[in-house]
Amino acid sequence: MVPPGRRPWTRRRPLQPWACLSKGEGVEKDFREAFRWFQLAAGQGDGKACYNLGLMYAKGEGVAKNRKEAARWFRLAAGLGHARAQVDLAFIYLKGYGVVRDRGEAFRWLREAAGQGDGEAELCVGLMYARGIGVARNRDKATAWLRKAADQGYSRAGRYLKKLEESGTAAL
Repeated sequence: MVPPGRRPWTRRRPLQPWACLSKGEGVEKDFREAFRWFQLAAGQGDGKACYNLGLMYAKGEGVAKNRKEAARWFRLAAGLGHARAQVDLAFIYLKGYGVVRDRGEAFRWLREAAGQGDGEAELCVGLMYARGIGVARNRDKATAWLRKAADQGYSRAGRYLKKLEESGTAAL
């Protein structure tokens, strides 16, 4: 049944040629052509396209591997609110891949993604509060974020919560 106000022949999402080309869906995989399409979409402010350009630079698919360019595209996508890009950018800052290592900046981006309900980010924010990485230790905040991640099915978060309760301190 077609919902009221919708035409039966319309799609929910427009066809995304870059996705088809990068995954080989219905066409032969062509990373160079996918890269071209991602660039066009990114130029129009598409966060997912910016994220995918970052992935392509990070993996060297269709372009030469370049950590600085990967970080730049992840940063653009993260700034556009792309939660997965925010998480990946945080890990780039934690490891110092193509950027100066900055735990505070890593925490900031993980907190952004966690605020959007990303379970992996919630887990990481909880651990960062528990361990004092990029932010001051705070047992209450660590517990709250770990509980959110556990509620989303992240079993590791449940194990860390148990450790927090057993230790009686903020540290894990």
